[in-house]
Amino acid sequence: MGRSKLVLMLVVVAVAGCGRSSTSTNTQGPKRVEPARPMIEGAWLVESAEMGGQAMPAEFVKTTTLTISGDQYVVMVGNAPDRGTVRRDDTKSPMTMDIVGFEGPNKGKTILAIYELVGDKLRVCYDMSGESRPTEFATKPGTKLFLATYGRK
Repeated sequence: MGRSKLVLMLVVVAVAGCGRSSTSTNTQGPKRVEPARPMIEGAWLVESAEMGGQAMPAEFVKTTTLTISGDQYVVMVGNAPDRGTVRRDDTKSPMTMDIVGFEGPNKGKTILAIYELVGDKLRVCYDMSGESRPTEFATKPGTKLFLATYGRK
């Protein structure tokens, strides 16, 4: 697999988020307001990234963006898009996401990830093999774990 395809595959970052709070009406009592989901919608710039214990090249960091809108994501590495959907579970700790690519190098692949949002910093750790969900925000040599830190654009 060529370096550019590997880089695109790694970037399937995802995240989908709707940041909206949902409400449900109970006809026997007052409205119940669910807690707001972390607001991850919007445009994100890669600040740092590593794969299998190795830092990604500076060119990758400079040319990669992530945009999340609803349950859709678009990762651009230069002019090459990777698009798909993301399903989040914010009730788990760490929070989880299942990313499914529908266009680009990750088309038809499911990638399991964990994430956290602190202020305007989003950190996501992906298992690019699709075999298991990461358990920590770290990568190790010999694995297909990809860790990215994004700053809100």
